[in-house]
Amino acid sequence: MNKKFLNIILVALFAIGMLASCSDDKNETSGISGEWSGENLAITYGDALLTNKAVKIADNKILLVNVIPGEPNITIDATTNDGTSFAGVSTNANRTVNVSGTIADNKLTAKVSVKASNSLTGTWNLSDANKGENSAIYCAIKTSTPTVIFGMSSTPSDNIVPPESVSLFISMIGGAMLPQVLKTVTFEEDGNITAEYAEALGSTTIIKSPKGMAFYNVIDNKAYISLNLGAIMAAKSDEDILTGLMLMAEQGIPLNIMSEGGFTTLYLGKDSLTKVTPLFPLVSTVLPDDFKMYSAIIDQLGTIINESTSFDLGITLKK
Repeated sequence: MNKKFLNIILVALFAIGMLASCSDDKNETSGISGEWSGENLAITYGDALLTNKAVKIADNKILLVNVIPGEPNITIDATTNDGTSFAGVSTNANRTVNVSGTIADNKLTAKVSVKASNSLTGTWNLSDANKGENSAIYCAIKTSTPTVIFGMSSTPSDNIVPPESVSLFISMIGGAMLPQVLKTVTFEEDGNITAEYAEALGSTTIIKSPKGMAFYNVIDNKAYISLNLGAIMAAKSDEDILTGLMLMAEQGIPLNIMSEGGFTTLYLGKDSLTKVTPLFPLVSTVLPDDFKMYSAIIDQLGTIINESTSFDLGITLKK
């Protein structure tokens, strides 16, 4: 398995959604008002430069637009010392956001830092069905019909199966394959997501992803994941197929959180998955040769998702 297929697995587990939050801090700004974006804005999350963001300042408030996953607009009471620099803090039960910056020549330079305090913070291993644990892939399907079309048999009737068979297939294949590639996922205290993964299927060479590629936030028992599109596109080679998924994921992908028996599952529902299914036919173009045989059922899976009454798909982790 190559890095492109790993990217597809990781990114396809995710889709789009946003919630809002605001701060209660009360201080005062003076002489700062405006809106900055594009070339007039340089904003970093930790050490990572962000793109497609905006900052607005007015009436003693800083508005961060699409900076924190799942919170498209964060309003923060601000302070300033000289009319050209500002700072503010927004705090809730799951995270603290600090922002500071300066303005010069109509350009705003801002630095955002986050301290997360939620149930996900820490390093997680994948649940490993090969060790007798739950499958690393969680899948639950409900349909309005007793059967669906799913399979690769040359006899059409053999491909008419109950939806439970599809769930089992996905859990078994994905659950056996994914732990061989993805080793750990870390939800860092600073809001970053990093991962350790094998260079290729069966390889003993482990690679750790850098910070600044993906961020997370927890709101009302949902994990919101956003991708730093600019950093990922700069690091990629020829994986143009991922561009559409990255664009959708930039504002924050909502994953449900389910914890039971020492395992935590992060999963997408049908509403999120249907935003990804138009790209399923493209996945086959980046499948490793060993997995080209699954191209047809990936297309079938898109149809099942769209026509289902309920479709949950995610990843199961353990500490």
